[in-house]
Amino acid sequence: MNLLYPTTYAFCITFFLIFSRGTMSSSFGSEITNPSSGFAFDLYQHVIKGKEQQNVVLSPLSIYTALGLAYMGAGGRTKEEMASVLRISTNATESKESFRRLLCKYKASSMLSIANKVYVQSGKNLQPSFVEASEKVFSSEADVINFSQSDVAAKTINSWVESKTNNKIQNLIDPSNLDSNTMMVLVNAIYFKGFWKNQFRKELTKKADFWTSETESVKVDMMSNNKAHYPYGVFEDLDAAAVELPFRDEDLAMLIILPNSKTGLPSLEAKLRSMDLFKLRQRMHSEEVIVSMPKFKIEFSIELNDVLSEMGMSSMFSDNADFSGLLNSAEPLKVSKVIHKAFIDVNEEGAEAAAATGHVIRKRCIQFTREFIADHAFIIALIATSNEDPSVAFLGCLKSYQPNKLHDEL
Repeated sequence: MNLLYPTTYAFCITFFLIFSRGTMSSSFGSEITNPSSGFAFDLYQHVIKGKEQQNVVLSPLSIYTALGLAYMGAGGRTKEEMASVLRISTNATESKESFRRLLCKYKASSMLSIANKVYVQSGKNLQPSFVEASEKVFSSEADVINFSQSDVAAKTINSWVESKTNNKIQNLIDPSNLDSNTMMVLVNAIYFKGFWKNQFRKELTKKADFWTSETESVKVDMMSNNKAHYPYGVFEDLDAAAVELPFRDEDLAMLIILPNSKTGLPSLEAKLRSMDLFKLRQRMHSEEVIVSMPKFKIEFSIELNDVLSEMGMSSMFSDNADFSGLLNSAEPLKVSKVIHKAFIDVNEEGAEAAAATGHVIRKRCIQFTREFIADHAFIIALIATSNEDPSVAFLGCLKSYQPNKLHDEL
């Protein structure tokens, strides 16, 4: 008998880098084990610029992984810039171990899958050292493709992406992005489908106000659940409260950070760059909480060339880029386009609670029921909770209730 469970929380992420021929010219951090210690929130800060009214969802994990794969073939100034922004060691052995530890956290997950793919132009060969790193560290596959046949090449890549994201991400690459100068495409796809440990009951979902300003609101489908124990915290320094909703049978959870003020999200976002996620979670305690939050969907696409340049990785887009460790030839390469596409669907359905979460939480002596009502703009993060340095798989915000609108920056 096949048992089918409805989806509670779904994320689809795709990210790709296109390497093209560059023009030959003269060219001239402390290590962390995952992107959550600075990279994720730094990236988020740059992405949200100019998007005050837009819902956003992105995957620091996906972007970090794809950039890490490219980093395995970088040299010179390009390598130094990437190492600084990614916060990894320039030592090859240490950087490989950092990525290996990061990806191992998710390898055994039945809810979250990560896939990497390298497409290389017909007639070109990859450097053996890059092949070894991509296979052993990133579990990446490699295929030969003719980018001159742009329609066929785009269809091939898009079909692979669709197969890895349950058809949620479609038409990632337009044929116009590919031509005879394209030498390589690196693609990362992440798909997550989770079931709440403590499900939201459908009969408790009702129309309620979601405030988009101090005086304006829209009616949304507001989910609620019976009171249950969750990691919960009130943070005066952030002027916000947070609750962590675990998923069934996994060391994964969704962290929701809600500003106290209806218009407090910009102020909260400004504090994210210096936020230590581990210390934040240390300050959370197991409390009895009734959680209310809207059902929502967000689709988001963005070209990241400018964002990554602003973060300090401008060299890889220039004719001075050094990716001499990618191809087994002397042709200069540069990154011509970086595109990220994401989808999230949150609803109340799911299986009943099963195994206890692996997170050890301190309990307060005085117990009373809290109410956590996410009825105005808030931040969401999908995090791995299995060790002392939680990594951020997904990060986003719900600012306006427009579940069917695609925010496309391409």
